[in-house]
Amino acid sequence: MFSIVFSLLLSGVSSFYIPLIAPVEYSRGQTIEIKSTQVESVHTELPFSYRKLPYCLPPKEINYAENLGEVLHGSRIVNTAYSVNVMQTTPCTKVCEVDLGENEVNKLIDLIEKDYDVHLILDNLPVARKYSSPDGQIELYHRGHKVGQVYKDNVYLYNNFHFKIKYHVGSITGKFRITGFEVESNSHAGTDSCQKDGTPLLLTKDKPAKVTFSYSVEWEEGTIAWASRWDTYLTSATNSQIHWFSIINSLIIVLFLSGLLAMIMVRALRRDIAAYNLDEEMDDTYEETGWKLLHGDVMRPPNFCTNLVALIGSGVQLGATALACIVLSVLGMLSPASGVVLSVLAFLSSSSSE
Repeated sequence: MFSIVFSLLLSGVSSFYIPLIAPVEYSRGQTIEIKSTQVESVHTELPFSYRKLPYCLPPKEINYAENLGEVLHGSRIVNTAYSVNVMQTTPCTKVCEVDLGENEVNKLIDLIEKDYDVHLILDNLPVARKYSSPDGQIELYHRGHKVGQVYKDNVYLYNNFHFKIKYHVGSITGKFRITGFEVESNSHAGTDSCQKDGTPLLLTKDKPAKVTFSYSVEWEEGTIAWASRWDTYLTSATNSQIHWFSIINSLIIVLFLSGLLAMIMVRALRRDIAAYNLDEEMDDTYEETGWKLLHGDVMRPPNFCTNLVALIGSGVQLGATALACIVLSVLGMLSPASGVVLSVLAFLSSSSSE
């Protein structure tokens, strides 16, 4: 019954889709909105919504749900003031001017010092900033773009963005598929933020500022197929910081509790075995205790057996669903896009229910 209701609910929501099932193809000149998920940092646990920043906002605010997993995860995708037209190069264009008050300047300075990243997406593909390794031989990608930069105790705000979009032409339809989304961030002071050689935009604490935001778009045909467009993010991502301290701490706690439980079980087992070895020396009227009582409970139906069966069945179903997702991920059949795994988990769980 649950699977039927769940399927009916999914059939009535036309905005949900699971990426990597079929590519989204675009026609020449078609307008695509650049969206944003959130603003976060690997150094803190507090993310912010894109709309909380004093950036240029679109005239009409729209919330999106790329897939069911986004909703279950609690992520919210919002529109931005940036948009692109397929295969149309956009020169540097002014978006808006923002007058920053003291509180807004102080907030931006705090975000820049804490190394916050702004996460934008295009065709459900996150934006990435490309740079080279120290030896210059390897190209690395940093997901998202920085709010600004700290240089010699000075804080600079990025207000000019150059988006480079890579595409692949479908062999059958001849339409365009997005395979890469890169950004180059710059800081320019003054009313013309499109100037290439200018003074960086310096933010001073408790001092209002006037910021001009601008962006440009470049299209480039890539060599990567649509099915492999996530490989770049997975193989060369640098900001997917792993909290090793939390992992090691959890492992130590698990090992300590497991060892403590094993010691208790071994002591109880040794005591029972020693007592059982004395059976030959005791009378037949000796009352059995301990683990020997288990033989009489093997075929006895437990209390609330219906609830027990339901819990066991649900556990087996969830375990099989998780195992199926792991296998699909290892085989490369699941997109790493945000919310996809949760969407597949919900689909497999509802499909396997009676």
